[in-house]
Amino acid sequence: MKAAYEQYFQKQRQYCLEQYGSPPKVMRTDDIDPALIRSAPDEDDEVVWAPALRQEWQSPDLPFALNAEMKLFYGTYLYARLSGEYGDWRFYFDGLPSEGKIPAIIKRQSDDGRYYFPGRQVLVLGEAENEGDDSWLICYDNESAAVFCYRPEDAAQKGLGLSLAELIAAMEALD
Repeated sequence: MKAAYEQYFQKQRQYCLEQYGSPPKVMRTDDIDPALIRSAPDEDDEVVWAPALRQEWQSPDLPFALNAEMKLFYGTYLYARLSGEYGDWRFYFDGLPSEGKIPAIIKRQSDDGRYYFPGRQVLVLGEAENEGDDSWLICYDNESAAVFCYRPEDAAQKGLGLSLAELIAAMEALD
């Protein structure tokens, strides 16, 4: 997972430099760990940010244990944004902006998964878009380690055929 993140973050930095002439930026908020911030706010109140290796891992209280891949997904890096394209898809993963926010993010993602998939160990990791349809969710089945997209309005599901680490490494970065 660490190598996948590093590959993605390198592409993200290069994309932002080519498209915007600066490293990745986000709006300044109190939610972002100071360890991620690399600049003072600009005139638009945006700050340059860079991912930071996590210092500790503590699994939140969930109704199930996270598998090894998810522990690495949540436990390797802090980041403000993780979004990219793969095939016909655009993915917008929830950020992991600070150590203190991660347990609540995981709990919300688990609660969302239980809402859409009662009785299953599914986490909703963010949103996705396919061919202009932005109503898809990025889902991860903790039992089978399958990444798939789910559209709540009609319960459509599309498997991606990749592990989470493979997807992150394969995505072409967006800002």
